[in-house]
Amino acid sequence: MKLIVKKCLSVLFLLLLVAPLLYGQQSCLSDIENDFQDLKTSLKNPIFLDPAPSLNYDDREGKKVLMVVVHHTESPTLKSTKYALNSSGISVQLIVDRDGSITLMVPLEKRAWHAGISYAKVQVDNVVEELRKLNDYSIGIEIVNTGLEPFPEEQMKSVKDLILYLMKRFKIRKDMIFSHAEIGTIVYNSAIEGYAMRKPDPHKLFDWELLEKSGIGLHIGDRISPQDAEQKVNEVLYKVGDKSENILKLKKRLNGFFYKILPWNDREGNMIFPDNNANYSNEFDENFAWVINQFSMHHLPKEIRKDLPLKLEQEDILPEFLVKYRNLIFK
Repeated sequence: MKLIVKKCLSVLFLLLLVAPLLYGQQSCLSDIENDFQDLKTSLKNPIFLDPAPSLNYDDREGKKVLMVVVHHTESPTLKSTKYALNSSGISVQLIVDRDGSITLMVPLEKRAWHAGISYAKVQVDNVVEELRKLNDYSIGIEIVNTGLEPFPEEQMKSVKDLILYLMKRFKIRKDMIFSHAEIGTIVYNSAIEGYAMRKPDPHKLFDWELLEKSGIGLHIGDRISPQDAEQKVNEVLYKVGDKSENILKLKKRLNGFFYKILPWNDREGNMIFPDNNANYSNEFDENFAWVINQFSMHHLPKEIRKDLPLKLEQEDILPEFLVKYRNLIFK
């Protein structure tokens, strides 16, 4: 009799342990299915593949969805992208394949893990705030692209339709659509003894112009012609090492436009968060040159962007590369 009671207690204990996990999985599947049906109902044209639920997510803990962050995968296929995300413990809510097909991985109301160390200086309810840990506030979209190729028309159309859907559902402003490169950071890389961008995605061939025409994002290409831009780009205003009050003003203006002038990690390894009271120097230093490049990858007209180096992650940059291209990419 005691043995039977003991076995029953053991089974009950296991059930108590497993029940929350089962409930969590069922809740996730229910949320995924609800989002999936709403997406299919709201967006008539894109192809929707069966959801591929990820376990790499959690609650937003009361934070409100304020923004969309777009990435490119570097993985060449949808299959390898899903494997890379799941095996590395990261996630996004949505993946868009080359043919425009869409895969839902994380419930849209939940917090996916895609932005990493991140920062944006934005207006929230008429108050300018410096937000960190942007997974709390964002929905992530991965776009299948190796980082070395154009984005197909069908793919860009699905990205556009998805973002318009998210803007409507979560009341996201048009100026709250970011590239990972913009909300990422500049870091000091001791291997090359210099600064570099931590994240370059989506790369320079991403069609920001298409999004801007649909009321998504703020693209300066609509305010300057490619001809004028080319003329301006060819005028070297500053080079690394120059110092002036105008450089200091430019730093402050870009910081006001949410770009991070100071790196997250300086030469000594200290993590630095930028703010209005930062003691910026008036020097066009190497770190600031990368900030200019971040801005250029998004806001220059695509006719000019195409001439920027394609791969700009820190592990791809050698000292010889910096010497060869310093004036080209920093001017």
